[in-house]
Amino acid sequence: LMLLCLDDRVTLRRYSVAMLFNYLVLIPFYIFFPVTVTGFYSESGLTPLLYINTNWGRVVTSVDPLNNDFPSGHVSIILTTLLILISAGWDRRGYVYFLAASVVGIVFAVLFLGVHWLADVFGGLVLAVGATMLATNEKTQMTVDRYVRKLSVRLMKEDADESDGPK
Repeated sequence: LMLLCLDDRVTLRRYSVAMLFNYLVLIPFYIFFPVTVTGFYSESGLTPLLYINTNWGRVVTSVDPLNNDFPSGHVSIILTTLLILISAGWDRRGYVYFLAASVVGIVFAVLFLGVHWLADVFGGLVLAVGATMLATNEKTQMTVDRYVRKLSVRLMKEDADESDGPK
């Protein structure tokens, strides 16, 4: 939203492509290879704060399936945002510092609360760096643009065909 308000279309485009790559990796992993939380394994010796037997813990476990994703989407999304802004040469240091502090806070929180394993966090870091590298590559951006345009034309044509309908 901030990039739209500032009319920074180049950075917005890179950010969009990076998020596309993040979700193209995260969604299949979440669906086909879910990872149980650290507190699920009693032999791990970990009792995450989020899942202790309190009223709050019962509320969380009543709605949480106790599985998450490798790599960590929490870490990947926030770190990708930070890296895209840094790679764009952003001069708004306040936002960059806030995002850097958020990355540290989120990494700490997902580990402390038992939401992710250390390997999940590391995978999220690698995914964020990879998505940023792909999104800042001009050839990758052009390829994504080409497919989006083809898809848009196809959808517009189908929409026009449906609106004509039988007469």
